[in-house]
Amino acid sequence: MLPSELTAEIAEFYDSKEALDALVKQVIKDLEWREDLSANSLSDLYSMIHGFFEAKSGDSQILNVLYRIDVPEGRVTAALESGAFQTIAELVAVHVFVREAQKVHFRMTYRG
Repeated sequence: MLPSELTAEIAEFYDSKEALDALVKQVIKDLEWREDLSANSLSDLYSMIHGFFEAKSGDSQILNVLYRIDVPEGRVTAALESGAFQTIAELVAVHVFVREAQKVHFRMTYRG
């Protein structure tokens, strides 16, 4: 299931294989993904990202990923305070996934 933070407009954009492939490439680059990564849907990709952060749970560098990917600190703080996430891995996975989807959507929509 996709995070509710992902807007319908952006989710619909990823119905295209080209867009989904671009998002997979962005995730590989930004997360320095070492394994083979391919996804048939946004839900598949989100599940893989969530698993990636679950495996890194307890890693002191996990929050640095938020900074590197440019997730707004205020959004993370509000999410932590809301208690909406069961684990830090879930919080990070959702925010990284949504931010990566926004970046690729913006780049592909407004490229020259």
